[in-house]
Amino acid sequence: MAIEPFLRTRPQQGFLGTIIIQGIVVLTLVAIVFGKVQAVVPTSQGTYKTLPCYFALFALAEIFSVVISIDALKLRNIIQMLGIIGFQGAMIVFSALQVRQTRIALVRTPDQPGCFTTCAGPGSLWETVKPLLIAVPCVLGASWVTLIYWTRALYFEFG
Repeated sequence: MAIEPFLRTRPQQGFLGTIIIQGIVVLTLVAIVFGKVQAVVPTSQGTYKTLPCYFALFALAEIFSVVISIDALKLRNIIQMLGIIGFQGAMIVFSALQVRQTRIALVRTPDQPGCFTTCAGPGSLWETVKPLLIAVPCVLGASWVTLIYWTRALYFEFG
């Protein structure tokens, strides 16, 4: 059996393509949320300091996923790919928890100072960013299932 060159097989292309597409979609969603929050909320104060940190961590995690995936494919390392799948699972959990954490940071009761655009009601900042925040773990979950499929195919390809 001949060893296929780097990115010359469908499973290799599918694995890396999934990671890259996921990264682009998730980074776009996170950037839109960050932009919307940054435009309305003074993030240098109080509980809002956590939001830029979350967005930066997520951006770095996506870039790390792409880099480590290229490395795993070049080295034909299934164990590393299984680690990527575990990392993706952790990102799903992190992004799902972040929906609630963002709500806690953004939503205030009407009597509290700093209630931004009607707190949690229709037209509020929270109602604007909530669908985008919910979409992130959904995209990651769909990507995770796809990565499991491609990793299985790569397991048989790499031997």
